[in-house]
Amino acid sequence: MALHLAEIKCEIREIRLSNKPEQMLEVSPKGTVPILILEDKVIDESYDIVNWVIEESNIFDGNLDSDQIDLTESLIKKFDDEFKHHLDRYKYATRYENTDSDFHRAECLKILVGLDATASNDNRAVFAPETFKGPMCFVFTATYASVSARHWTLTVIAWCRIPHFMPWS
Repeated sequence: MALHLAEIKCEIREIRLSNKPEQMLEVSPKGTVPILILEDKVIDESYDIVNWVIEESNIFDGNLDSDQIDLTESLIKKFDDEFKHHLDRYKYATRYENTDSDFHRAECLKILVGLDATASNDNRAVFAPETFKGPMCFVFTATYASVSARHWTLTVIAWCRIPHFMPWS
């Protein structure tokens, strides 16, 4: 999404993670997605891809003040580390031993509720999908919502537990 917002052209390939192509593993032995293959390097972390986009195309310059940038950085770190940990164990519980997907779903929701509580009117822009690093948060939130539409609808939307994330649902 960050590439799209910055109008950077790229080829998107759908990868079945249960059957990773050899070409993918040759450029990124980790075997995770996304992967951005550039002429001089390979970037295989979402956070690093978003940072590369921002360095290449200053489309977000001037949209946020320094406090909002600091808040955004902590938000991205929380999503990339803590939220993703629980999201993987919620969505792919069978890949992990002794994993309770309901526990990890609840942990994801706790993180979203906590982050949403920080979204006052002054820093609302930080959470909008079209600003700064919002695209990365959007992807994780959309993935969480896609695991169980019933849970998302009944628990999150019906209770309006995370109103600042609602434009992404």
